[in-house]
Amino acid sequence: LVVVPGVEPGVYLYDRNLKLTQTWQTDKLGTLDRCELSDAEWRPLAARPEPRFRYLSTKQVVDEILPLPEGPGLIIRSQRAARTEWSLAILGRDGSVRRMKLPFDSSWHLSHVKAAMRGVEIAFLVHHYGRLEDPEKTPKPRLIIAKISGTKAKQ
Repeated sequence: LVVVPGVEPGVYLYDRNLKLTQTWQTDKLGTLDRCELSDAEWRPLAARPEPRFRYLSTKQVVDEILPLPEGPGLIIRSQRAARTEWSLAILGRDGSVRRMKLPFDSSWHLSHVKAAMRGVEIAFLVHHYGRLEDPEKTPKPRLIIAKISGTKAKQ
């Protein structure tokens, strides 16, 4: 069981008996790992989804977790030059963190990824929020199948 709280620092790995076996520090990942907003700053974000999505689009966040042979793989979402990009952070059993850019991105600022793994294949579903802003302009979801060899993904 891998736990990434998102509201406090750390990534935690538990065994089948729910015993904590490994931790990684999120400062190495650069992801949003704590809420440092005051109540006054948080209220407008909590009241409506659009401002909350826009705020989160300015931060690196964990979109998904994959069970890789080397250890947990965190898919991290970030915005760069008006594009949404994803990278894969592989958390090694020795406490190391290796990060690689995934070979796809999106021009939509409210895009997210879901992923599932079977054997050496990973299915990525890139989906887009937009019904709140303009549903007619929201891109259609994309399905990307990648095969991994070690930790190198091939699209």
